[in-house]
Formats: sequence, structure tokens, C-alpha cells
Amino acid sequence: VALEGARLARLSYVVYATATYAAAAFAVTAARRPLVAKLVSDPAYERARRYGVFSGTLEEFQAAGGVAVVALKRLRTLSLRRARRIVVPSAYLAEIARGWGLGGNRLEVLVNPAPPPADVTPAELGPRTFVFVGRLTEQKDLPTLLDAIGQVEGAELELVGDGPERAALVEHAERQGLDG
Repeated sequence: VALEGARLARLSYVVYATATYAAAAFAVTAARRPLVAKLVSDPAYERARRYGVFSGTLEEFQAAGGVAVVALKRLRTLSLRRARRIVVPSAYLAEIARGWGLGGNRLEVLVNPAPPPADVTPAELGPRTFVFVGRLTEQKDLPTLLDAIGQVEGAELELVGDGPERAALVEHAERQGLDG
């Protein structure tokens, strides 16, 4: 991936990476091109959870140690330091990235605007309707939301999204007797 990225980067003025930051950093270094990265989470944290070497929260991860965790953090930070600009969707994530030494004018907060769906208006949603829109991942702890919805009489949840936890969430909702 990195070698092909370097080949393609030579044909570009700038490389924009939304993932695989290490490969992108190699590519721009080899091709002598600038890198712009879109960062929507801590990639070291995501990998640590996926590899089973860390199970805490994102905030706890920032102070965590251990050989594997430290190695993942170093790779993340070294890769992202190659970026001239890093776009993040929130001030919260920008502050976390500053903790990695990625401050200065490199970080740009650009909130992800989403227009309202054309087929849903607030009048169509009931007074106890909650809406979640996002990627269905473990760290968002959506089973807790499903449990809470089940405890509030008349509450409804519109869950919009997909991700690796979709099947587990469907099973959880069925176990809780939630319809749909």
C-alpha cells in the first residue's frame, strides 16, 4: 500500500489521508509531497482495542502505558507529524491531538455538518423519540442507550448507521424486547 501510495503521490500536488496514516506518511516522504489528514478518532486507541491490548476509554488510553500501547501511540504520532494540516471534527478531538504534540496551526476544527433528512421532520418524531446517527462501534456504548430506552415508558429510538457492532446491537435490542 505504501509503495503504491508513493507512486501515486508523485502524480499529485497534495495527499489527503482519512486512514492508513503510516502508509500516507511514507508515501509523502518518498514523493516529497504535502500531507493533509482527516482525523476522526485516535487510530492508536482503535488499534489497541481491536488487538485486545487495551479495553478502557479514549481518555484513559491517553495516559496508558505498556509496550504494545506505547508502540501504537508512537506510530500514530510519528505518522501524523508528517501532515501539514490535520482536520478534526471537534474541539474535543483537537485537544486530544494537541496532547500528542500535534498543536500549533496544524490542527483545524471542521465540524461535520449534516443536513436534516428530507423525509423526516421534527413534527413526525414523538416527544420521547431519541435519534442516534453514527458508526455503530463498541466505544460508543450503544447497549447502554438501548437499556435506557427500554426503561422509559413510551420512549423510542431511531438508530441510524452501520458498523461492526450492528449485529450485536440487533441481538441486544431483541433480548431487551425492543421492537424494530
